[in-house]
Amino acid sequence: MTPLIQLTRSRVWTAPHHELVAARVQFDGAKHLLLRQFLDDDLLTAIQRRLAVAAFKTRIAHTVRPPAIDLKLDDPSLRGALDLLMSDAVLRAAVEEITGHRDLEAFAGAVYRIAPGQGHRDSWHDDIDGRRRVAITVNLSEESFEGGELQMRQTESERRLWQFANTGRGDALLFAIDPSLQHCIAAMTGSAPKTALAGWFVRRPRNSQRVKSKGPGNRQALSTYGFVKRGS
Repeated sequence: MTPLIQLTRSRVWTAPHHELVAARVQFDGAKHLLLRQFLDDDLLTAIQRRLAVAAFKTRIAHTVRPPAIDLKLDDPSLRGALDLLMSDAVLRAAVEEITGHRDLEAFAGAVYRIAPGQGHRDSWHDDIDGRRRVAITVNLSEESFEGGELQMRQTESERRLWQFANTGRGDALLFAIDPSLQHCIAAMTGSAPKTALAGWFVRRPRNSQRVKSKGPGNRQALSTYGFVKRGS
């Protein structure tokens, strides 16, 4: 199956406009949409190579109850390069078409890792902060993992709406942010960890998020990490 959106080391590829419009119907109904092969294998391998030698540190989120615990990428430069990659104007335009949010100005995210038997956990939350418009999680794991499904429920009734295991290499799950919805990552099982890029397409970005993905300095930064081909 041809990807709906795919990031490569040379360009961002999107399906024809009518396919993006059709995907909008699915997103509006289900409040999520799977983007298969969102990262092509060459780009995914380049990212995994950097993450394999990067430092992670324990993160405890006290904004939810009980506090969520995981490992967070502890490399501001690498995180910035990934935010820059995801802030591409072509990508944002495609996400706007699928979700109906026409005010996406930047991307802000983080790479997290959760592993079985390490006390890692999540709690129900909604991500609402006034800037975040739509969320995405991208599978960056090198091994097949079990558990760690993304779950969504209605806030008021707590009725579960869906649960999805995003286990495909480089696949992404786009999902809605709304006061009436909460989401949570299920507990890990098996033996392999899960590594993912999770974040938001935002409006009114902070100054640190005001990036131009086509600027020569930014393209050079992505090239340094091997995320774009030199000269592309």
